[in-house]
Amino acid sequence: LVDPSSPDCSVFAVLQRAIFIAKASMILVDGCEIGNFLTYGLDGSEQGLIQVTGFTDTLRPHHITIRDCTIRGTKNFPFQNGIQFSRTDEMVIDSCHITGPRFAINVGSFSKNAIIRNSTIDSSGACAVIFSSGVEGVTITGNDIMNTGFNSLQIIDQGGNIIKNVTIEGNTISSGLSNSIYCDNTENVVIKNNIIDGTAKNGVLIGGSDNEGPGCVNT
Repeated sequence: LVDPSSPDCSVFAVLQRAIFIAKASMILVDGCEIGNFLTYGLDGSEQGLIQVTGFTDTLRPHHITIRDCTIRGTKNFPFQNGIQFSRTDEMVIDSCHITGPRFAINVGSFSKNAIIRNSTIDSSGACAVIFSSGVEGVTITGNDIMNTGFNSLQIIDQGGNIIKNVTIEGNTISSGLSNSIYCDNTENVVIKNNIIDGTAKNGVLIGGSDNEGPGCVNT
């Protein structure tokens, strides 16, 4: 999508998404600067400044890498995500700097095999990373996460398809207004070697919601 030999790309002041990837594979977004977006869905839905969406299970984007991008959002805008992907396979978010959107990274429904690494996430209006239903195989590692307005990492299934096989390792999480890591309705979650400092509630909360579901299995 962006020529790696000349990866300078700036996108500002567009009504909806800066970059929207759908039926595509083997895509690299490298070195983009994105900001000043409303990202308002015409149907009132949430949108991502960078959005990757599979329309059906047979039309799934795969092998998508977003690297060295700077994304500046607006935390008070209720529909805004920095990077949002759903029904996507083999997604990598690497060495990005995200400030300000409501959710910095939204790991959307039924995505499989994603890596979020070596990124800085600052001042999200709600969560730095939030998961949706049916996600499998995500690694969150080496990130610096700070000043979130709600749970810093929220790995909770609320749609009846539990989240499976998640590793949260080697991150620094500081100055959040709720829980640093919150897991519920999950299976096979590994949390290790993270530094948590200055959280307003719990450093790690496992199985803390009162909604129906299996809770946390093998965490």
